[in-house]
Amino acid sequence: MNRLLLRTCASVLALAVVALPGAAFAGTVKHADPAKDVQKVVAHGSGTTISDAPAQKSADIVHFAAGYTSHRLAESTRLRALATQWVYSSRIKTPTTRFDLTVIHQAGTTQASLSKGAGQTLVPCDGLSQAVDRAKHVISVKVPAECLGSPTWVQVGAGMVVLPKAGGTIYADDALRKAGVREKNLTLSKRLGK
Repeated sequence: MNRLLLRTCASVLALAVVALPGAAFAGTVKHADPAKDVQKVVAHGSGTTISDAPAQKSADIVHFAAGYTSHRLAESTRLRALATQWVYSSRIKTPTTRFDLTVIHQAGTTQASLSKGAGQTLVPCDGLSQAVDRAKHVISVKVPAECLGSPTWVQVGAGMVVLPKAGGTIYADDALRKAGVREKNLTLSKRLGK
């Protein structure tokens, strides 16, 4: 009799867990990126030169975190410092589409946009939001899952580019890559979701 009761309770509990709202899916990635791995990119007449720039703090990502649920993708990136002009870029890969999330800060304003595909088609996304904590050097972005087509999983990568006031020099860091910015695309995380 006790075994029957235990099996019944276990079955009811299993059904209750499956039926719980919000138990859909979730996934997170947290990554401590090495400090002083910023690279300097200089464009000149004969091409581009890439070199290490460990003293450059405002492009230096030191921590990246991302979480994905059935409701939204949230990213948080901490740097050693924040510049007055910068571009935060995130590549978001789903089972069917590639998205690019861009946050640009210049002239005291910050704007975020979402585009998709190789043609960079702008995606209207009312719930897209960004926040900048200058004291903690943190950039946070949230993208509603519906703006991404509500995929079952995503992979994300993030990078920072600092734009000096003059000249053809930029400083850049990839949040998940140890080898720097020499590769063509941002390094992507594991799959977040189902």
